[in-house]
Amino acid sequence: MRPHNRKTKLLGFVFACLILTNQLALADSPSGHTGATGSKDGGHLIVYRAANFGTNAYLKLYVDGVRIATVPPDQTYDGYLSPGRHVLSGIGGPADFGQTPITATVDVKQGETYSFTAIWQGTNVALIKN
Repeated sequence: MRPHNRKTKLLGFVFACLILTNQLALADSPSGHTGATGSKDGGHLIVYRAANFGTNAYLKLYVDGVRIATVPPDQTYDGYLSPGRHVLSGIGGPADFGQTPITATVDVKQGETYSFTAIWQGTNVALIKN
């Protein structure tokens, strides 16, 4: 086998592994299911970042333990949740080590809007119902 063919095959294998790893990371939960939905079915969820959240900090937003978004500075999460009870939480970054998510439970009903603001409470992020 020629040396460049081995390199090409090795490179292809590395890319395949990266793609597989990325797909597994997106599955964040054993079922791969989250209450977040891409359609406008269910309830409307809006999560604002507090004005003093930080210009270098992002917000990782979770629903039922599954990350649904990473919200950068000066942005708002705007999406939909399936009807039923869901647990919302957030973690701030860039260094999110040692944070304990402060959760908010919401009972989502079809057609209702649920609005929260992400704030810092000490070294943790809390989602406060508006």
